[in-house]
Amino acid sequence: MLYGYDLPPLVAALPMFVSILGEELGWRGFLQDALRPLSPVRRFVLIGALWEFWHFTTRTTHGSALRIAVTLLISYAAVILLTFIIGYAAERSRSVVVAVSLHMYVDVLLNNLDLYIPLLLALPVWAWLLLTWPKQTTVQN
Repeated sequence: MLYGYDLPPLVAALPMFVSILGEELGWRGFLQDALRPLSPVRRFVLIGALWEFWHFTTRTTHGSALRIAVTLLISYAAVILLTFIIGYAAERSRSVVVAVSLHMYVDVLLNNLDLYIPLLLALPVWAWLLLTWPKQTTVQN
């Protein structure tokens, strides 16, 4: 089972990919570029705060006010950190598909405890790919 789908993982991955693609087209495909006049820190903090607000109702439906407040504090910090990682990856690779893949990676990791070890072992591969990604060349007139 993958992410709540009682289907083979590759079949379950397709609706995940499509739904996350829609989300990332907005966050990384449009908003990240539209906010380019801001410094990277301001841009990513703003996108992260908006992204977490996008998920606000899923974090505020269970528990006491204190539990909800703690959950929101942790969630905002984690999502803003994740926004820096995914935002940098999208800028470095110039690809929304990389952002979708990282977003999907995190969703699978958070929702499938039995996959922690293989997914964590993939982190060095992600880091290596992003650090060695070819830099964009500029053409001189």
